[in-house]
Amino acid sequence: MKRSRWRNEARPRAQRLHPRAARAIVFSLALVIGIGAGALSGEALVARAFPERAARLRLALVGNREAPALELAAAAGIGPGARLAGLDLAAVRSGVAAHPWVASVRVTTLPPDLLLVSVREREPIAQARIGAEVWLVDRSAHAFLPAAPGSNLPALTGIAAKGDPKLAEGVAWLDALAAHGIAAPRTLRLADRDAARAPALELSAAAPAPGAVVLLGAAEERDAKLARLAALLAFRLPELFAAGEIDLRFGGEVILRPRPEAEVANSSGISNGG
Repeated sequence: MKRSRWRNEARPRAQRLHPRAARAIVFSLALVIGIGAGALSGEALVARAFPERAARLRLALVGNREAPALELAAAAGIGPGARLAGLDLAAVRSGVAAHPWVASVRVTTLPPDLLLVSVREREPIAQARIGAEVWLVDRSAHAFLPAAPGSNLPALTGIAAKGDPKLAEGVAWLDALAAHGIAAPRTLRLADRDAARAPALELSAAAPAPGAVVLLGAAEERDAKLARLAALLAFRLPELFAAGEIDLRFGGEVILRPRPEAEVANSSGISNGG
C-alpha cells in the first residue's frame, strides 16, 4: 500500500556472505585461536576448517652439507601421510640429532604443512685410528664417523678407545698449533712405549723442517713451547731442512737432531744434542 508523501517500505534484503569471505573469516579465527592455544592446536583447527589445506607434510632441511638429505629425512621418522598436527617434535629432534654428522638440531613448524629442520654439522679436524678403524674427530674430541680412505686430516695416534681422554688432548694441541700459526702436522703421537717421547708431532712435507719429529713434552707449558717452535720455523734456517728431531722438552732450550745422514752446524742459541 502506498501512502502519500511516504516512501515505499520494502522488506530489507538479506546480504549473503561470499564463500571466500566466509572462509577467510574462519581461517582468521582459527589462527587467532591457534596463537592462544599453541601452534599445533591452531594448525589442527585450520586442518578441520579447511581439509584441502591439510596437505601432506612438507619437510625443509637447512644446514646439511655432508649428511645426505634422504638420511636426515629417514632419521626424522616421518612416515607416509604424516600431518604437522600429529607430529612428535621431540622424537623428530632426537632422531635427527642421532645422525653421525649432526652436532645440533632445531625443529620449527610453519602451519599448515611445513616442518623446518635446521642442523649444524660436525667439523672434522683430525682422524684417529681406534682398533681396526680410522675415525673422524671433531672439535669436541668426538670420534663420530669412520674416515674415508685418503683423508688428509692430521692423524692422531696412541688412542685406545672412542672415549679416550687423549682425544681431547690431541684436539687441544691442534688448536694451539693453529693459534700460533703452525700448520697442522702430518701426525700427532699421543702415546708411545717410551712415555718421554709423547706427545710428539711430525711436521708436514711443506714445513721448513719437512717431516721432522717435534718432541713436545708436558702440556703444562704448551703455549711457551709452541711459541718457540713458531719462532724457530719462521727463521727458516738451513739446518732445519736436515733436522730429524726438534726437541722442546727441556725448558727454554731447543735441541735440533739431524737425520742420520745429515750433519747440522751449530747455530746461536740452538744446541745439537745426540
